[in-house]
Amino acid sequence: MINKKILIHIGPPKTGSSAIQRFLQQHKKLLLENSIFYPDHSLDDNGISSGNVERIYDMVNGEWVLSKSKIVSLLNEFQMSEYQILLLSSEFFCKDLLQISKAIPSSQFIAYIRSPLDFLESNYNQSVKRHNNVKLIELDKLDTSVIETLDKFISVQGVERLNLRAYLPNQPGGLISDFLNALSMTYSLKTNDNIIVNSSYCHEALQVKRWLNNFRLLPSRFENEIDKTLQSFNEGTKSYSYVTSDIFESYRQESILILNKLKGKILIHNSSELIEHVKTIPHEKYKTQELTQFDVKSIAKYIYNKDKQLHSLICLKLQDIRNDDEQSKALKFISDFYINKKPHILLFFYNAIGMKITLTFFAISYKSKKKLLAFIKNKFCLDI
Repeated sequence: MINKKILIHIGPPKTGSSAIQRFLQQHKKLLLENSIFYPDHSLDDNGISSGNVERIYDMVNGEWVLSKSKIVSLLNEFQMSEYQILLLSSEFFCKDLLQISKAIPSSQFIAYIRSPLDFLESNYNQSVKRHNNVKLIELDKLDTSVIETLDKFISVQGVERLNLRAYLPNQPGGLISDFLNALSMTYSLKTNDNIIVNSSYCHEALQVKRWLNNFRLLPSRFENEIDKTLQSFNEGTKSYSYVTSDIFESYRQESILILNKLKGKILIHNSSELIEHVKTIPHEKYKTQELTQFDVKSIAKYIYNKDKQLHSLICLKLQDIRNDDEQSKALKFISDFYINKKPHILLFFYNAIGMKITLTFFAISYKSKKKLLAFIKNKFCLDI
């Protein structure tokens, strides 16, 4: 492919990949003007995607597997086009970096380096948000898996094919501007171009989500609705840490050593700023991972006011809780049905004698009740 480039953005996870992919997907005209071919992909309601993973991977037994036939097909399409640059982006590419580099020998890679100190809690928070984790945080060591992957690549392939760039919370011009700079593109960013995608939960929302994860409440397609709603809850504690100050400080020093070691092997764009960030980032106020009934009630009320349908679906599952402590939280979750006097499909009441939550229908006929049950079962695939 003479005079043609293949650039592959590999993330890694938790370095703003969703924001980059959202921008690229929404600015195809700009990419066309710069002779860049960026294959289409979907975005969910939160603006999150897996990027171009499906263009070079097949799903086999629930796992993504690199597809030689897809690679050949994509490269032939690119070769026959008028585009001069093929750009791919997906966090999934990071774990298979060496394999992809061998399958596409002319490719070059763009990766963002985030401080291991920043990963300390973000990986855990993500596991609660998206992967149904119900456990308390466990901190055995820093997550250096990305650095290890890059080290291995450098030892085999050298540094020429890697463009490493610092991921900074307060990046001058924003992450999108830096990524466009990596593509040698100039563009005047608009206000919403650097919009935050996949924003963090406040402490209270994260702990409620961890609690809800115990019950596997809804079909997976409703996880986006829960995620989007909890991301928008801004009334709780936004700055917090589940790590004590002594552990944080010891990991700070370890992170500086790790980054300096990598910096000694390969040029990292804005590496000095990244290391300074690690040296000066404050430790947020320590909080224990407690979930109070007040927290449950506050967030339940927020969900109820924002999305009554979602609230109802959660309550349908919570009604079967038998554990006394969990049951008391469930009661707080449904209490807005008492507070809010507006008409609503479902009304829950507590049977104090039977020590259980019972679902009933308020002021509707038997025929309407039967019709409503059928509607809920068919529309939401719930076993009720």
